[in-house]
Amino acid sequence: MGLLAEVIAAADPMPPHLVDAGMAAFTWRRVDEELAELLFDSADAATPAGMRTGRPPSRQLSYASADLQIECELSPSGLVGQLIPAGSGALEVVTPDGNPLPITVDEHGRFHTAPLPSGPIRLRCRRPSRVEVVTPWLLA
Repeated sequence: MGLLAEVIAAADPMPPHLVDAGMAAFTWRRVDEELAELLFDSADAATPAGMRTGRPPSRQLSYASADLQIECELSPSGLVGQLIPAGSGALEVVTPDGNPLPITVDEHGRFHTAPLPSGPIRLRCRRPSRVEVVTPWLLA
């Protein structure tokens, strides 16, 4: 145990931004939010045989909760998507430090924002007379 303690003490300390991101990911901050389930992530799709691998320029994501679906595309130029069923609402990008970036949603449920902060983000949606919905964390 003493040797293990020495090794741990000699290791580089964890960068503060990574500690904050880890704490944010595992902290249940609001009990009145519903966590949307990730239905599809194009980053998880298998590469067909014969195709070159590499990071695609964009990533398609689908989330669902009891009464809301969020379809979006994440790319270097920003985030674009739609809330289903259509309707306006308050949508924001949340970072581990808790500072929200508001996104305008039109009457058809469409939204877009650019640029996105780098690092872990999640989406939070507020709609009239409904439970707030948040997505799991993802790396932008």
